[in-house]
Amino acid sequence: MPKSKIDEICTLIDQLVGKLTDFRNEVWEDLIDIKPEDTPAIKRHAEKMETLNHLIEKSKDNLDSIRYILSNFESGVQGIKTVKEKDNSKQYLGESTYSLNKNLTHRKPSEIRFRGEVYFANNWNHLFEWLIKRILALNLVPVENILEDKYLWGRKRHYFSDSPSGLRKPKSVGQNIWMETNLSANAFRDIAQHLLEKVGIPPDEVRIKLRR
Repeated sequence: MPKSKIDEICTLIDQLVGKLTDFRNEVWEDLIDIKPEDTPAIKRHAEKMETLNHLIEKSKDNLDSIRYILSNFESGVQGIKTVKEKDNSKQYLGESTYSLNKNLTHRKPSEIRFRGEVYFANNWNHLFEWLIKRILALNLVPVENILEDKYLWGRKRHYFSDSPSGLRKPKSVGQNIWMETNLSANAFRDIAQHLLEKVGIPPDEVRIKLRR
């Protein structure tokens, strides 16, 4: 496959992800405009918003994975063969995967593995957003415990909230819970480590592969 074609597809994926995010934000603004006394309308709109948000986030995760896989293709069969050889190497099973204790400064991710799932990501934001959503989806602790955990409060604002307002770059990571994503890779890692400890999951269940 020509590189120009891959670049074209990746650009279209980026545009689609942006459009989905913009649409989600517009729907959220419509909810704010509904009069407070119109409780049934607020409830109906909130239910639709929850379903829409879930579908958008799932679509964005899939699109990110597709984009990353495409970016690894050099051309035709040779690109596919290279990826398979890397995945089957002994080095992949050993020294090239890391725990969350790794210093991530000046490093780039390739993929993350957690409880039998694999997620391809070419930036730390997407990688840790995926992991944190998976941890919260287990429902091992009430949402209120996450929101009230002082360890998860930043210097100027909380890392988690029940509303996107007040967050600089909010991202929905579960039912009625939003996360600040304007963070460094190491800050994301610290949050993920604390959440794993909070829900009682051993940190070695998470393995990260770095790009060379």
